[in-house]
Amino acid sequence: MCSTLNLSDYPPKKPILSTSGGANEINVSWIDPPKQLGPIDHYELVMNGEVIYSGKEQGYRVSNLEPLTNYTFNVRVVTADKYVIESEPAKKKAGSKGKVRSSTTGQINRRLEQSRSLLTTPRPLTTLN
Repeated sequence: MCSTLNLSDYPPKKPILSTSGGANEINVSWIDPPKQLGPIDHYELVMNGEVIYSGKEQGYRVSNLEPLTNYTFNVRVVTADKYVIESEPAKKKAGSKGKVRSSTTGQINRRLEQSRSLLTTPRPLTTLN
């Protein structure tokens, strides 16, 4: 009797994404699939449909990203028998640590002055009956 191999029975978990680095970096890590289809030869990290890493490590720092831009990541597990099994996608937006514009600085200074005047302006006390 011949059985058909169903690769969807061996899915890797979707990658774990974090932004502990700068505004233009996303750290991507992954774990081995809970159910494996033989020995793992290597992993491929796919960002927005393009392979950006191929190797045996289970983590990768993606840098030089555009701030405030959405990115989609998948991990492919490639077995020793050359089966390729892809994870579900994980999505993350790159950070926003950009330069402060002078207009924003002016707005912050105005708010600071308003806050100071609220703190120094006497207010009548109200009583509860």
